[in-house]
Amino acid sequence: MASPLPVPVALIGLGGVGKAILSQLLSPALSSKFSLILIANSRQSLSLPLPGSALTPNNYLPILQQHGTPLDIASVISVLSSHPNGNGILIDSTGSEAVPALYSQILSLGIHVVTPNKKAASSGIDLWNGIVNASYPNGNALYYGESTVGAGLPLLSTLKDLVGTGDEIEKIEGVFSGTLSYIFNEYSKVEGGDVKFSDVVKVAKDKGYTVSGPYALTCAARDRAGVQAAHSRNPTRGTTCPAPTSPES
Repeated sequence: MASPLPVPVALIGLGGVGKAILSQLLSPALSSKFSLILIANSRQSLSLPLPGSALTPNNYLPILQQHGTPLDIASVISVLSSHPNGNGILIDSTGSEAVPALYSQILSLGIHVVTPNKKAASSGIDLWNGIVNASYPNGNALYYGESTVGAGLPLLSTLKDLVGTGDEIEKIEGVFSGTLSYIFNEYSKVEGGDVKFSDVVKVAKDKGYTVSGPYALTCAARDRAGVQAAHSRNPTRGTTCPAPTSPES
């Protein structure tokens, strides 16, 4: 029996999360299962494989800067939907609103979407409903947004399984921010300590655990994403959150 062909993957967004995903996709464990056909930041894209040299987590940036072309999302979608290995996967690790706005279109073409981008699930309900209607089981493509809620903990899949087997969700409580969980655990350890709170926050920032922009907005987006996703799995209860507002408003 022939081995399955590697699944084509396009990775958009090469920040802290994107770079970690790139390293995983290039690792021996995954490189035989997934074929990375394109990487891109917010400005440039690079088609792969490269002629004569291999892409690595250490050399991708200068190669992208030297050989990259202007990012064209429509072309990326076209390549993924018509690849000879079959429909591919779009990994959106940007913080952009433009890419999530196209998710329903991308999914309707049979392209799977994997994303830590919170904008799709924390924006308007029409966008979210479009994603739900275009993805499995309503469509053929899969939508994986597990990491948009709860710092990557398997909350959404657990909710889906609970509701799908007849349970009713009444209340969800917890600290769902990976950043806050790290800070709290480091600041208040069981064995005690006298570390300064500001020092813990600085270490979290240096490790890349914090996010850019007003943190209140990020938390609001994460909460809204979770409620919206949970509500879509249990439509008899709850409502969507209001759109997150800035701390000044």
